[in-house]
Amino acid sequence: MARLFVIYFVLLFFFFYRTALALEPANPNAMLEARQVLNYLDSLDKKTSNKIISGQHVGSSSFYQNYNPLVRDIYNETGKWLALIGVDFGWIDPNHATDWPDAKPLIIDHWNKKGLITISWHVANPAGGGAVNMAQLITPGTSLNSTWMGQLKQKADWLAELRDEKVVVLWRPFHEMNLMRNSHWWCEASQKDFINVWKHMFDYFTKTRGLNNLLWVYAPGAVGGTLTDYYPGNEYVDIVGVDIYVKGNPLSSLPQMGYSQLLALGKPFALTECGPGTGSTPPSINSYDYHNLINNIKSYCPEAVYFMAWNENYAIANQLNASGLLNDSWIINRDEVDWRSVVTPTLKPTATQTPRFSFTPTSIMSSHFCKTCDANVPQFSLGNANCDSDIDILDFYLLRNVLIKLQNDENVTETEKAAVDFDCQIGQTTHTVDLKDFNIWAGNYKETF
Repeated sequence: MARLFVIYFVLLFFFFYRTALALEPANPNAMLEARQVLNYLDSLDKKTSNKIISGQHVGSSSFYQNYNPLVRDIYNETGKWLALIGVDFGWIDPNHATDWPDAKPLIIDHWNKKGLITISWHVANPAGGGAVNMAQLITPGTSLNSTWMGQLKQKADWLAELRDEKVVVLWRPFHEMNLMRNSHWWCEASQKDFINVWKHMFDYFTKTRGLNNLLWVYAPGAVGGTLTDYYPGNEYVDIVGVDIYVKGNPLSSLPQMGYSQLLALGKPFALTECGPGTGSTPPSINSYDYHNLINNIKSYCPEAVYFMAWNENYAIANQLNASGLLNDSWIINRDEVDWRSVVTPTLKPTATQTPRFSFTPTSIMSSHFCKTCDANVPQFSLGNANCDSDIDILDFYLLRNVLIKLQNDENVTETEKAAVDFDCQIGQTTHTVDLKDFNIWAGNYKETF
């Protein structure tokens, strides 16, 4: 029995350490489902199989008509549903606004069947053409700002409809911002002006409109050395990626583009848009074996957690060997997506509430549980595993999961488990967590394991 409680408190540490390192969304008010999706994505690159989500861009206007040939037909051919579908708001502006009522139910249906959704926006030039004065764009009282706010409002209204259905959106605005100036109007912006416009959209969508279902995706184009040049900051981004077409820029060229700097930002990485051809020159139909994509990912960017093939001739359905791609052991298809099992407690640390944990022997802890043997974690009240205001069933659930996980870890011997001593220091006082503390905690809730 004593050994069980030693193991329990080792696990208690392990839980607190891992929770403290849980990836926090850029939006501090992100809804639970968004937090779960983000941490699910963040966990995938550490796996050895079932680690990259399959994806297909379906389109914008004529979304409903594109879904069957690009997604359903793949299922008919392979027995696999693509896990992620991409939508673009761009050509639903404003002349194609009637396409949204067609697209929305398909998006919600895909989400409810365990799928994931990413939305980009080829936003119409708010100046009507030519260069856009980015400072005026975000300056209230200017005609340009009035037009821009109207564009933002319409898309925020649509995203709010998805929020109300609990649909998490991987939101990919201003993609390929680092490409040539004639690629998209926002490519005309200086780094400073671009970042200000990104932050303006983030604040409007997040703080003003409460779009807590969005995970923000930063997606530069595949241009050497510029992948992080327009990065708006970790507090405005959840996922990083690159739009890359393998004929013009094979995945083997990623190191020369600044790939390591992109990974160093500490966000999940994805091939946010990809395909054969060059991006500007579509490939011929049935000219590319899509199993090559996953093989190249394994060789050159195994950190990728999802890919999204572009539509039209680039689409998986319009090229070769969809079955080889979707049956690869690395691929996660729709029925295998498992973000709902992720537990992401809401932590509320403060600068004055930072206990330090220490344990012996350090060799066991450093090799099995953490990279450093002193971990700063948020303050917690006794038994309050998720650091909210209550000791409740969620705390029991979280700790039970951690307990089961380590008990089943064959790499940890019983001797190692029993050898660990666990202390918590707050200020100048060291607290030894023992059986009495556990009984007080359990008694407070009137429930035991």
